[in-house]
Order: sequence, then structure tokens, then C-alpha cells
Amino acid sequence: MQNNAKQFVGAENSSDAALNYQIVSYKMTMAALRLEALLCLRRFDPNQPRVPRGNADGGQWSDTGSSGGASQSDVRVAARRTRGPGSGRLTPVQRINHRQISVARQKINQINPREQHLEPTGGSFSNQALRSFTSRLKTLKTEAGEISFTISRGHGYAKHKTVPGFQATRSHTRFPDIQTHEQYSNRIYDTIVNGTHSRAGERGKVFYYNARNKSIVVVNPNARDKGTSFPAANGMQTYLNLD
Repeated sequence: MQNNAKQFVGAENSSDAALNYQIVSYKMTMAALRLEALLCLRRFDPNQPRVPRGNADGGQWSDTGSSGGASQSDVRVAARRTRGPGSGRLTPVQRINHRQISVARQKINQINPREQHLEPTGGSFSNQALRSFTSRLKTLKTEAGEISFTISRGHGYAKHKTVPGFQATRSHTRFPDIQTHEQYSNRIYDTIVNGTHSRAGERGKVFYYNARNKSIVVVNPNARDKGTSFPAANGMQTYLNLD
């Protein structure tokens, strides 16, 4: 146990810390699902009647005809939980993968709205499909780091870095807390990867907005410095007016 703990702590300081955390999360969720399944089996009564076909709840457990033991309402609730749309046909591992793939899809679309979603390989909810999505997400984050570095060394830094006494206008704003290229690059990366909004523009541009600190990033693949980043003078309206 001590060796495993040391390895996990060491992984937190590496670029794969997030992936290691996901693996531990999967294992814990699977254990919880197995426990839930065992508890449901212990409460299961094969003689319990079901609602007749033709009713709105046809096929579901009925409260009548209880044969003792655990509460029949508990069994019915457990049955409904596992008989949701399509979920009853998925294994516990597939259900975990399904949730994780959904999160990865959403994150991939946030980082690159032009991204064509990967088609799941090896089955829609397989481990192979999950690996393909997490791998693509990791690649996009790496690309976001490269773009952030390039933009931070371009014209946007001098134009929008902190200048004491500067009075912002609708056409020219500066960050109040950006004094170095590294700070500018980190702000750009955070807006791309963890921002609240993103959308595709014309001529290959992609616009990002972070409502938490009103930061905007414009990624322009046709520009030498790949774009710019600046604080939104009018918040969301500034973001929506970008073209």
C-alpha cells in the first residue's frame, strides 16, 4: 500500500496525473456498481408480481403480493434504476465508459468547435473507444499549449499587457494582471481549455470566451502569431460580436 501511494503521489506531479486519477475513479465506480448489483440480487423476489401488459407501468414490479423480506418498494425502485432507456443493456464497465466518453466529447468540442467527433472503435462504449477519446483530448490540450505559447510571443502581448494608469476604451483593453509573456500564455491556455464558451468563425478562426474573468482568445491559423487575446470590454456581447 505504501509503495502504491508513493507511485500515485509521484504521478500527480507528471503530465499523466489526470489520467491516473480517472483510472482510480473508474475502479471505485465499478466497485460501487458491483456492490449495488449484489444488494439488488439479495432483495430480488422471483415470485413478486408485475404490472400487467397494457398499463403505463406494464412489466414493472408491483407493490401487491409481497412475500415478506425486504420492502417491495425498494426492489421496484432498484429495478427502475436499472431499467432506464437502454441502460439495462449496458454492463457496469460500459456505463462508466459511456459517462466518461460523453465528458470527453464535450471537452473536445469546447477546445476545438471544428473537431469532427471520433467514431467509437471496438464498440460504442468499449475501453478502446474511451482510450481513443481521451487520447484525442490529450492531443488537443498539447496543441492548445503550443498555440498559447505562439500567441503570447506575438503582437497581442504588447497591446494588451498591464500598463499602469491605462484607461480602457471600447476598442482597446488591457489585462490588469498580465505582466509577463508566461502569464499571458497561461491566461490564453486557460481560456481555450477551461473557458465557458467557444465557436467557429470565418476563414478558420476560432473564438473562445471565459465568463469567469472575461477573457477572450482569437485563434487565427492564417496569422503569423496565430491570433491574440484580450479582456472583453462588454463581456459576452464582445464575444458575440467577434467575426
